[in-house]
Amino acid sequence: MALRGQAGSFTDSLRSMALVNGLKYNDDWYLGAARSVASGLTDESYWERELRNQAASMFPNYAEQINAGMNAMEIASPYINIYAQTLERSPYDLDLNNPDIRRAMMDGQGLFEFQQSLREKPEWMNTKQAEDRVSEISLQVMKMFGLVG
Repeated sequence: MALRGQAGSFTDSLRSMALVNGLKYNDDWYLGAARSVASGLTDESYWERELRNQAASMFPNYAEQINAGMNAMEIASPYINIYAQTLERSPYDLDLNNPDIRRAMMDGQGLFEFQQSLREKPEWMNTKQAEDRVSEISLQVMKMFGLVG
């Protein structure tokens, strides 16, 4: 259901904020929020705080930053970049719904650990990086046995 006017702008804003914080709600949730604001029971800032609280509870290691106004997607940016580089994917195709990125953030995994865990995935073996690494190791082994000078 598409709302118009202030209610439509408000729900669009909430949807965007939910998206950049890794949250998904159905249309009824947004409609209920718009009705609540229109009837004066709550204001827009109430719903924004509600979204931030939900995101902070999902990513407790980053709760302070999220509650201070930072979006989870901003915090996830280094994880997204490492994922994209390691598995040779476009960062524009990645978001907080990626299970590896979400899990790393939920667990507060360090970036180095995250990269190492990605290199253990079978998909990594299909990358140019893995191919180069295997070639490098093969060359070192051949040198050890004197097969290559």
